[in-house]
Amino acid sequence: MHSSPELVALIQRDRERYIEHDHLARLAACVRACCSPSVIDRLARALRLAPTAC
Repeated sequence: MHSSPELVALIQRDRERYIEHDHLARLAACVRACCSPSVIDRLARALRLAPTAC
């Protein structure tokens, strides 16, 4: 069994790992949101690539 200070240190390290993982997950989600094209961007790109009918 762990003594109280050791148990507190283990719990604190576990929380710090969780916070770091959560922070990285949020950062990755922001990067994906910024890098992925919106519906309007995809529509505009599709219309630019469509051949013009004469």
